[in-house]
Amino acid sequence: MLFSTIGLDQRFLYLTGSLEILSAVLILFSERAFWGGLFLSTLMIVAMFIHWVLIGDGLVHAFKLFCMTATVTWIRRPLHLHKRLTT
Repeated sequence: MLFSTIGLDQRFLYLTGSLEILSAVLILFSERAFWGGLFLSTLMIVAMFIHWVLIGDGLVHAFKLFCMTATVTWIRRPLHLHKRLTT
């Protein structure tokens, strides 16, 4: 129902869900957790934008998920980014 509200087909629902599941699976593997968190954070930014601009609904839930995934991304960032950010 949400996707039809903004003029998208229901297949987009399955695409979005598949991308979220792929990101969650990447977060489970320690060597890929950074990329999964980064991808899921990007999805949550897009979700906040859609909720805010196109729907006019509250974006609290998407913002909470963004904060959680951004935290995972920051904690699991690669070592070469640790060195670059601390010097």
